Amino acid sequence: MVTGIDRGVARPVQTQDKTYAPDAKALKKQKGRERHLRRLQRKLARQQKGSCRRNRTRRLIARNHLKTANVRKDFLHQTSRRIV
Repeated sequence: MVTGIDRGVARPVQTQDKTYAPDAKALKKQKGRERHLRRLQRKLARQQKGSCRRNRTRRLIARNHLKTANVRKDFLHQTSRRIV
């Protein structure tokens, strides 16, 4: 049997008959990461270019983006295994 799968922004994964979304706990953690990211980006904007602390903040922002990407990737992997 062939099933069409749509990956999107509003609904992460949707098949012909069902929509898959992360659980409430994962969404709450994501909101916290987004809030932390906004704070770090404001902090970065105020720091002097070329300073060691600015580079540290840049690394923290990059790590935050990487964590978010890994969570999304893991969710998609688990969902695809559940569908199969």
